[in-house]
Amino acid sequence: MNKYQKFILERTLCFISKDMEVNDKKAVTNYVNDNDEFMIQQDENYNIKKHNIIVGGLSIDSIEIDGKKDDKMNLAVVDFDNRAKEITFNFANNVAEPLTLKLKFIESDHASFDAKEAESNRQNLMAAANIKLATVADLVNVYFQPVTENYSYTVIELYLAQGNFEKQHISSGVAYKLPPAKLLGGTIESLLGKFKVEDGMFFKAITGLANGVYGVKITEFDKSEKPLFSSDVMFFVIR
Repeated sequence: MNKYQKFILERTLCFISKDMEVNDKKAVTNYVNDNDEFMIQQDENYNIKKHNIIVGGLSIDSIEIDGKKDDKMNLAVVDFDNRAKEITFNFANNVAEPLTLKLKFIESDHASFDAKEAESNRQNLMAAANIKLATVADLVNVYFQPVTENYSYTVIELYLAQGNFEKQHISSGVAYKLPPAKLLGGTIESLLGKFKVEDGMFFKAITGLANGVYGVKITEFDKSEKPLFSSDVMFFVIR
């Protein structure tokens, strides 16, 4: 890239998008690395293969991908499944020589996207399960709903936990009985038991609990005995 080409491209806006929405708009030179390669960062969703390169302004007459261009606008489409080799910028009024750069395709992090999607799906199932806890004296009632029609049974895990309570403050010289401190969360200490709840029953009463902090986690299974989802650990206190 010579100084004339660089001068123009530093002042020419460009964006790469899976659609025609203007997202991260930068100067063209921001997409060029030290090896004079034009970098194409894939969308976070690696299942999206085709991306648009769109260049604005009056300084660029056209852009080409492997010698092919769109005659209607400064738009080029690249495909991660069928990777082109180079991009060419043709300058308006021949103010500079055409610039051809190699294309560098940068794939998104597949594992990160899969983990994000899996957690989003789990949270949706958590909402569908509508888990609720109700404590009375020495027991807890665990209520839930099946998350799919292929539901078969649920396993409830009961944990002994260390509680994280809301701090309470009183002024010196003031004597009165404070309400019980609010339980904010907990840390699991040990597994106390597992309880299987068969299809047709969507609650479980766990009795015989001493005063203390506990946690429950539910896992729903399908008819092939494969886990549908596992909930977060939900903490509660018996006083």
